[in-house]
Formats: sequence, structure tokens, C-alpha cells
Amino acid sequence: MPAPQTIADNAQATIGCYSSLARICESVDYIEATASSHQRAFVIEVMGRHCGWLALMAGIATGADFIFIPENPPAENWREEMCSIVKKHRTLGKRKTIVIVAEGAHDRDLTKITATEIKDLLAGPNLKLDTRITTLGHVQRGGQACAYDRMLSTLQGADAVNAVLEATPETPSPVICIVENQIVRRPLLEAVAQTQQVAKAIEQKDFAQAMSLRDAEFSEYMAAYNITTSTDKPEMLLPEEKRMRIGIIHVGAPAGGMNAATRAAVAYCLARGHTPIALHNGFPGLCRHHDDKPVGSVAEFNWLEAEGWASKGGSEIGTNRNLPSDDFETTAFCFKKYVCSKSVPVYVCLSTDLSPFYRTSKHSSSLAVSKLSLLSASCEKRESTIARSRSRWSFSRRPFQTTFQVPSTRSAAIPA
Repeated sequence: MPAPQTIADNAQATIGCYSSLARICESVDYIEATASSHQRAFVIEVMGRHCGWLALMAGIATGADFIFIPENPPAENWREEMCSIVKKHRTLGKRKTIVIVAEGAHDRDLTKITATEIKDLLAGPNLKLDTRITTLGHVQRGGQACAYDRMLSTLQGADAVNAVLEATPETPSPVICIVENQIVRRPLLEAVAQTQQVAKAIEQKDFAQAMSLRDAEFSEYMAAYNITTSTDKPEMLLPEEKRMRIGIIHVGAPAGGMNAATRAAVAYCLARGHTPIALHNGFPGLCRHHDDKPVGSVAEFNWLEAEGWASKGGSEIGTNRNLPSDDFETTAFCFKKYVCSKSVPVYVCLSTDLSPFYRTSKHSSSLAVSKLSLLSASCEKRESTIARSRSRWSFSRRPFQTTFQVPSTRSAAIPA
């Protein structure tokens, strides 16, 4: 009763993939120390002959400047495009360059793209970067399994035994899979045939079909990477009148991923033309130190400041458990002064713990956040644009459009 375990060929997110991804990210984090201190460029080659899952996920998780995957080869002018992005990042002040390439990477004519070719471009007369190649090889296969792989293999192993016990002579041989976080069984021959279709689509240069044969999240991750790797995208800019000032604040205890989420939010804001604003040290920091001199707790983000946060733990802008209900008047004043001077006030609240919002009673905290929304919205008389919603937290999965709802009778939407 097979449960797929491969990281090099056609399959994505099978047993072992997340452990390999963790190994890649750990290696890139180590390499970044040398890259930053010596202002070097590194080309990291990872496994993946026909599947770019490892390269794509590693690119997102480490904030790589450029990636190469088999399913979605770069445009014909990829050399100029890559050099342009790297040069732009260096001009902004970035001290390191990371390019991740799957071992099966190629261009749209199926000509192999090698790590050596990429290195020569980065070190060439256009950029003149001190460039090194690191091929991770079988390091990606070794080591202890990460927690997710242990849980996945346990669930699949248990279901494999159940499948054997429930099988009849007429039952087709199944393969144990995970689809949308559910353990499911699929006919083995059908699963193998579908997997091989990706390689066939690549051979036929039907790259749109190759991408569609991956699960829906694969394309979403690709789109997310394209947004967060470079914020200079004129085609995505909103009209001037639709651009907003968006405050980003952390609430609760620090947790891994808060900085990566903030980095993505800043990148999205800048790509759409919004102005991201850091509200340091939670609501108490906003209220007590917003007008400190020479540096207060409110400051506009620039891309270089948040760009390197993908791998950092904790909270770079500080976090606090206190709620705006501790000082409604000052919080609303700060929103009016710093956030809603240009448009409807919006703040993105990244919280690791929902319990503070329900600390007092079932409805009092919801009322508090709702009251704050009314106070700050009135400063621009744009209350009508704040959507009414049920009292819950939600996050839309639609690409390039986010609706973030606080536990109140109102929510704020970031227009796409």
C-alpha cells in the first residue's frame, strides 16, 4: 500500500518534502551570513528534476531574489530580467543576492539553465558581483524528519493499514495521498498517470498546462512569490485616489512567522501603491510613544527595512498584549493623525493569541474594537466604506485581495 515519498522527481508535498524544505531554508540562512558580510551573490541548486516545489517554497521562505523552476520557465529575456531585479535590489542597499535554481530548470525552449550560467551572469560585466555556487545535493535528504512530515507519515501509515484491511479482490490498488489537508485514497495507476502528465506537458512546452496540473496552491504560491520578491510593478499600481495608508501592528506574544507575514504585507502594500506604516510595540507603544523625538513609534515602512525579515523570528516592530480599549481616545487620535490623513483608516493586526480580545466578556471587547473603528473612521467621514460583517476573524484566499476582519461588527478591506 504505497504512500509517496520523493523529493527529486515529479511529486510535490509528499513525505519528506517538508523536511527537505527545512534543510534548504536552514542552509540558505547559514549562507546569508557570508553573503551579507561580503556582499556576495549565491546560486543555490536544489533538487527537482520535473517539480519546482522545493525551489519555489524555498524562494518564498528565504526571500530569494530570483528562482528557476521547470513548470514555469522564465521569459525569453530572463537574463535581462534577473539582472534588472538584482541590480535594483543592490541599488536600494541590499547587501546579498540569493538565486535558487531547481536541478531540472530550463528556458522556454527546454534548454537547460545551469547554476554555472547564472553565476557567470551575476559575475559578468553588468553586475560584477562576487558570486558562489552551492549545490545542496543529498544534504536535502538527510537529517531528522520535521514535525509536519512525522504527522503526515503517521496519518498516511495508519490509513494504509486501514486500506489493506478494507480491501476486497475487486478494490483497485490505491495510493495514500493528502488533498487539502485530508488523507484520501486514489487509484494508484491513475495517480501515476496524472503525475507523469506534468513531465509530458513540459516536454510539449505547454507550461500553462504543467502549472494547472499542480494543485491550486502551487499557482497561488507562485503569484505570492512574484509579488513579494519585487515591489516595483507598475501594472499593479492602483489609481492615486484608491491608495491608502495602512498601519501594521502586532498584538499578543511573539511567534515565528510574524515578521514574514509583515514582510509580505509591506510588499503587497508597496506593489499596489499603498503606504505601509509600522506601529511599534503594539497599542501601548502607539499611544505612549507615537510622538517621541527624534524617533517615535510610528514610521513608514520602506522595502529594504522589511525585505530581510522572512527568516527572522520574533517581532521586529515589537508586540504587546494590551488592547485599544485601554485608551480609546489616544488610540483614535493616533489613527486620525498617522493613518487616516489620506484615506479610510485601515490597520492590519497580526495576533498570536485571540484570547485578549475575549478577556472581559463575550461582547465587550468586540464593542471596544468597533468603537475604535467608528472613532477613527469619522476623521475622514468615510465610515460607509467600512464593510459590515459577522463577528469573527477571516482571511480571504483570493489572490491579490485581502479582507481582514477583527472581532467586531465591522471590518476593513484592502482594495485590490
